[in-house]
Amino acid sequence: MQKMKMVFAWPDDEKIKAAIKDVDFVHIQLPFYLGIKTITFARELGKPVITSFHVQAENLTQNIGLNSQKVINLIYKFFIKNFYNRSDLVICPSKFAQTELKSFGLKTKSKILSNGYIEDYYPQKVKKKYPHKFVILCVGRLSAEKNQKMIIEAISKSKYNKEIQLIIKGHGPMKNELKTLGKTLSNRPVFYEQLSLKKMVELFNSPDILVHAGMAELEGMVILEAIACGTPPLIYDYPKSASKQFALTNKSLFKSVPDLATKIDYWYEHPHELQKAKDQYLELSKEYTLEASTKKLESYYLETIEANKKSPKKNDKKNGKSWVRFLKIFSTIKKIPIPFRKKKQQ
Repeated sequence: MQKMKMVFAWPDDEKIKAAIKDVDFVHIQLPFYLGIKTITFARELGKPVITSFHVQAENLTQNIGLNSQKVINLIYKFFIKNFYNRSDLVICPSKFAQTELKSFGLKTKSKILSNGYIEDYYPQKVKKKYPHKFVILCVGRLSAEKNQKMIIEAISKSKYNKEIQLIIKGHGPMKNELKTLGKTLSNRPVFYEQLSLKKMVELFNSPDILVHAGMAELEGMVILEAIACGTPPLIYDYPKSASKQFALTNKSLFKSVPDLATKIDYWYEHPHELQKAKDQYLELSKEYTLEASTKKLESYYLETIEANKKSPKKNDKKNGKSWVRFLKIFSTIKKIPIPFRKKKQQ
């Protein structure tokens, strides 16, 4: 997790209480120790709690090579019991996300709401760095769940592999492995790590297509940002990914490495259809603006505040120790040493 720049927060009781004592409600994003404990303090103060479903169990298991359904079930059971079912409302970024939580026992009221993309992402004319190549863009953490290896393997099988330039944007523990695998291509992939927002928008405006092979997605912000710039996506049709919801036709979905290679070849051979797809996806993106999501979220906040006044949830007095116990169980399964702090730290 640290290699992907993810650090688990350690709660400070007094700071949490001070932060929420005068608010109308509390909105918590992640189902970890800080969030679990904050719900308890919110309940003590009679504050309604809204949570967001942003973390799949597969985000954890796939990154440490623990592809066990029993462990996935355990993680979801923990999240549901200690976090989501303790809240007044759960925000799900897609229908898939909502269905997934309900299948694992969600009882709390839930709403579907896209994360939305910011207005900075829009079509621009940018100078093509590889004007004589068919440019494929891949954006995301360089980790197992994002599955960039699949893209490299598919390009190697394309009839037009010598004409393809792959650009990969992201950071993570698989960077060296992907660079090594990229050496097998006719044109070595170009890697970017840190880019400014301006450069990111230019990057999304530069390719012919975006290929997204993620295996654990609750929405797919990368796809939203790409289509907002008019870049058509090719999306992995994977059971645990919501991203396939954005595909307008089967030509924008793939199920395997050979299928991806075939779809890449198709779009390479049909530039006029590709241009038509750019216009269609740009129109689709208008449904997912941040402004639209913000208006809906505000109405959900107000509904939740009023509902809490009529029927406030009882304080269950959970102290957050369940998170520490969960980590200990998880580390025992995978035999991963996890440092446990004996004193509170910010």
